[in-house]
Amino acid sequence: MVTAESGQRTIGQYVAARTNSRAVDIDRFTPTTKWLRDYPMFEAAFGAEMTQAHLDHLRKLDSDFETHTNLVRDQQIFVDAAAGCSFAGFEQACEA
Repeated sequence: MVTAESGQRTIGQYVAARTNSRAVDIDRFTPTTKWLRDYPMFEAAFGAEMTQAHLDHLRKLDSDFETHTNLVRDQQIFVDAAAGCSFAGFEQACEA
């Protein structure tokens, strides 16, 4: 693995050693990055229509196969809700 060969123990340390970032910030975001692999629309909307709080809320909802399948299918609905609602409204839309 590249991190071990370069003397770093985590991906965050590896990236931080090569950029102007803090390892703790990168390591904190790594689980979200892995989760986003199944959600290309969420990934594209991150930073524009969707914030970290939106993604964290959706990750909490993604608790079983059926919910995961529905989230994959309905990504655009959640992106539109994030863009058009307050965060409280987004949370309510997710519960519906």
